This record gives sequence, C-alpha cells and structure tokens, in this order.
Amino acid sequence: FEVDIEGINIKAFGLYNGHGSMGKECSKYVSDAIEKLISENKNELKNLGSKGDSKEQITKIFVDGFKKIQNGMKDLENWYFELSGSTATITLIVNNKVCYIINLGDNIAVIGRKSNTKNEPIQLNKIHDVTENKEELERIKNNGGEVRCNISTRGSNNSSFMRIYYKGDPFYPGLTVSRSLGDLYSHDIISEEPEVSVHTLEKEDGFIFLGTFPFWQY
Repeated sequence: FEVDIEGINIKAFGLYNGHGSMGKECSKYVSDAIEKLISENKNELKNLGSKGDSKEQITKIFVDGFKKIQNGMKDLENWYFELSGSTATITLIVNNKVCYIINLGDNIAVIGRKSNTKNEPIQLNKIHDVTENKEELERIKNNGGEVRCNISTRGSNNSSFMRIYYKGDPFYPGLTVSRSLGDLYSHDIISEEPEVSVHTLEKEDGFIFLGTFPFWQY
C-alpha cells in the first residue's frame, strides 16, 4: 500500500511465508498486524529521511512492533500458533529515493539494477537461517538449540535438510528458519527480532523483487 504524510511518500510492500499446519492463517494474521503497525506509526514515519539516515528509527519501530505482535499471538483464543509461524519481509520506499528493508526469516529482497544490456541482481538483506548465516547458528546454540539433519533424511549431505531442534529433542521445533513470528513453542531459541538494511536508490535501479527462500533455492 502507499501513504502520503505531510509531503513524504512511502510505498510499502510485504512478503509473508507461513509454515506449519496453520501457516496460511499465521501469515495472514502477521500481514494484517504489520499493516496496522505501519498505520499506527504514521507520525514517526513522516520524519523518515530520504538519505537513508533513519535506520535507527525504523529499527526501533519494527523491533518494538514485532515484539508486540508476538506477545499478542500468545493471547489469541481461536488460533493455534504453537507450531506454526511466518516470516516477514517489508520494504519501505521513501520518496523514491531510499529503500528500507525490514526482514525476519529467510525471504530475500533483490533489486534489479540495469548494467549495460542486462539487469544485475543485488541482494538487499541477510537471511535468518542456520546454513547461510553463521551468526544465527551461534545464537541458536547459545540459547539451548542445536542443528542437525532431519531424521527422515539421515545420510544426506544436502544442507537444505538441516533443521533447528532443542538440544536432545528428536522432533521439535524442526524449523529451517531461525527467526519468525508465531512458533510459540520454540520462541526461546527462535527470535522475533527483525533486522533492517538500507539501500539508496539509483537511476539504474529498475525494480525490487521479494521471494521466499525456496524460490531462490530451486
């Protein structure tokens, strides 16, 4: 969606990838909650700069907001998100000059930059999993988790089958993503804290594409 706030134009795009038996419902809940979060913070967003100098402000809005969303999911009566969750990737384009990427999970945002006769893909964010992000692997271990291959794929050396478990637990949570909203059972090792990156738009930048990790993988 798009908002205009006292001369500041903000275009917001989001990608939400659910997992678990109620993944579809969880991603819809998260999408609605984040749209509400953005609407509730219009007064703060109107102060966003077009030079990419508002990263700290954006980070605070979304870190606090995601924590509120996560805590709110614990109190839902008609939803069961113990073993279901969703990733979230939001891009905020301010005055067509700067793009803020707020990422939680393993979605990837890519910008297409024209280079000679072709578009050059530029990845805009880090992903939160334990095969691509070694810092996440260490965080999981420090919080009582471990990473090993899925029981059904033992003997395979394919890193895509590596999953997160509680240390010594043969089954749970069994996630490939290390940050999400929902997944209430495992949120002492799975984090709801997003990371923010900034990209200054150039005239050669033609488009932004958001895709889930399996899209890029396969």
